Amino acid sequence: MTITVLYIGGVGRSGSSLLERLLDKHDDVISLGEIHQIFSNWMTFDKRQLCGCTEQFQNCDFWREVMARSIGTMDDFDPAVWREQRSHVLTDNHWKHLATGRASKTYLEKLDSFLEPIGAFYRAIAEVSGARVIVDSSKTTTWALALQRIPGIEVRFLHFVRNPYATAYSWQRKKVVPEVWWEERHMPIFPASEIGHRWRSTYWKARLAARRFTRYSRLHYEDFVRSPADKLNQIIAFAGLSPLPPERGIVNGHAAIPPGHTIMGNPMRVQREVTVREDDEWRNRLSAEDHAAVKRYVWPLRPFYRP
Repeated sequence: MTITVLYIGGVGRSGSSLLERLLDKHDDVISLGEIHQIFSNWMTFDKRQLCGCTEQFQNCDFWREVMARSIGTMDDFDPAVWREQRSHVLTDNHWKHLATGRASKTYLEKLDSFLEPIGAFYRAIAEVSGARVIVDSSKTTTWALALQRIPGIEVRFLHFVRNPYATAYSWQRKKVVPEVWWEERHMPIFPASEIGHRWRSTYWKARLAARRFTRYSRLHYEDFVRSPADKLNQIIAFAGLSPLPPERGIVNGHAAIPPGHTIMGNPMRVQREVTVREDDEWRNRLSAEDHAAVKRYVWPLRPFYRP
């Protein structure tokens, strides 16, 4: 059985959490947030934190079953070994090998060996959820390219693009991390210059790797929020599924969201109802200094994002 992974690529704070929660309304979809974070941050990943279903991750029946069917119990996984292995085959420095198709046979053999338990993990997600499509918003092009090498997984890459100035402004906002219930913790804040650099790098990596995916599509956040019902069904069709019935979709800009099992991401991932509208506060609030810092990196790409 082929598992379809609808992979949302792009930069954080681009609206992907909203998109994946809306996709979770479809009976054949399970949206799980940034799946790679489970592995990448396991050393610092406090398993007391809340899953999107509001259970602690360590007590969530869904994730416990996924673990049991793939890599064992939560205590069986050794993050130090995994991180060491990953450093040899799957860092940002390796993306060009996968994007160009010029990787050596030795490298690919090491990568495929590394990916075996990851493949088991995704297969367990499909088995436990019964979903035909797994939505993974891990963002990085490198992770998506690697997933596509796993037998039985088809990656459909949805490149979700938001105006870089809006993205940079969003990273300036102070937001509470909802999954950390035992103390008040905030999401990290990054300077505008760093986000401008990240936006440019992420955009080109996704575009240059586009031909390596079975299917690739680019969608602008601004287009999505201005016509959410139509765009949502276009994405669902891109994933190979039938459209949502009108009454279960977005009605007058509003949508009820079922509980999910997302890991990390925007605080809105735990909301049970959302209003879909453009967040354009940045137009009046982004400082001239931050605007200039972003422009220094993205001005040549002006034709490729919405104003």
